[in-house]
Amino acid sequence: LPAVGKWSPAGAESSEWTGQCQAGRRVDTCTTAKMENFVLYEEIGKGNKSTVYKGRRKGTINFVAILCIDKSKRPEITNRVRLTHGIEHQNIVLFHEWYETSNHLWLVVELCTG
Repeated sequence: LPAVGKWSPAGAESSEWTGQCQAGRRVDTCTTAKMENFVLYEEIGKGNKSTVYKGRRKGTINFVAILCIDKSKRPEITNRVRLTHGIEHQNIVLFHEWYETSNHLWLVVELCTG
């Protein structure tokens, strides 16, 4: 995946983060400190290879949607990131940033409620 948004694998500090993804399976211990900056709340959606959580960045009150996607979907996610990383439009979900762990891709996007 291209280095777009705020993702920087070379500059990521190493620490452990453990979470839940896809039907309660344990996500392996990851070396991406960036995901530690988020708090995951309830699951708000689920697909065949992905789960969507309501979350927020620590230290803020703004909620976002955090998509946990199996790495087998990498080509589709790469295309989505390329298409949406620079678009700001009222009818398109705003893409914030994404991270990669050993088994999953994590996309942080605008939370749409209503």
